Amino acid sequence: MAGVYQDQQDDSVAILDAGGRVVLETGDVMGVTVIEGRRLTEHPVEDGSVITDHYVKEPTEVTVSVVVSDDIVQQLDSLRDLYESGDEVSVLTRTGLYEHLIIIAYPHRETADTVGASIDIVMRSYVTVSSQYDSAPIRTAQPKQEDTAKRGKVTGPKLRSDKTSSVTDVSRAERAEINASNNVRS
Repeated sequence: MAGVYQDQQDDSVAILDAGGRVVLETGDVMGVTVIEGRRLTEHPVEDGSVITDHYVKEPTEVTVSVVVSDDIVQQLDSLRDLYESGDEVSVLTRTGLYEHLIIIAYPHRETADTVGASIDIVMRSYVTVSSQYDSAPIRTAQPKQEDTAKRGKVTGPKLRSDKTSSVTDVSRAERAEINASNNVRS
């Protein structure tokens, strides 16, 4: 693609497909907007203030405004095909090369007083992440974990409540007696 970039030095902006070919050959570039930003994290604390401890890099967004006056239908169809395919594009401007972009929108305007169409091609960078995993060993049930269907309903022993036990299985009368004795001690 370096050869294509050298050929495009007389132009100020070029939108290139993955093969290094110019996407809109007859479009006149009217302007380019590049947004590179960060988002700060915000965490409220007890006194009501907000602290920031790191930032997240936002995807780069590039908008190229072009006016197409020759072969409008053909140019818009090729742009639509590139949009529908989801193929990666690059944008070469006077200030830098922006790669790994996907066209996310291409609103266009046609008015009665103009010959061509005005198109804003909006592109956003993306990162492909491959998941990494390792196979886990197959686990079998231990004898303690087996189904209790063969044993029927299993219940624990009845316990009297005292201050050290957290498990109780007592009647209402016994519970009332325990509550009464706890209120007397308090």
